[in-house]
Amino acid sequence: MKKIILTTALLAASSAYAEDRVLNTRDIYTYQIIENPVTRRHCQTVDVPMYETHERKGSASEAITGGVIGGAIGNQFGGGTGNAVMTLLGVIIGANAVDKEERYISGYRQETTCSYDKEIDRKRVKVYSHTLVEIQREDGSRYIAEYIK
Repeated sequence: MKKIILTTALLAASSAYAEDRVLNTRDIYTYQIIENPVTRRHCQTVDVPMYETHERKGSASEAITGGVIGGAIGNQFGGGTGNAVMTLLGVIIGANAVDKEERYISGYRQETTCSYDKEIDRKRVKVYSHTLVEIQREDGSRYIAEYIK
């Protein structure tokens, strides 16, 4: 349809100037950057630690040392029988404080974690801009006409 209109226009123009000649026609193109937003999924495998808990009993020397330190601290509080009670309480707490619950890494398991990132895809596209027509007149002069199809 566009070619018919163009041909008709050129014929009408050439009939008005019977001696004018079309020397050249050329389509002109430009380049545009087309941006397209996309969401991409990125996944990776990671090592996740597995923990175990182990109850560790303190050794006899650790219990004795804890009891002595606890008794010394407890002895600082109270007076009379209260002082003796606090000292005894310090010995008991100090001796039991050496028993510990330890948490340690017993191994690793692999897990896949994914994230979704928004990105822009850019594409260079050739796009029609306009057409140039070079015309020579009867007197030999030339001119260029521009039009859009």
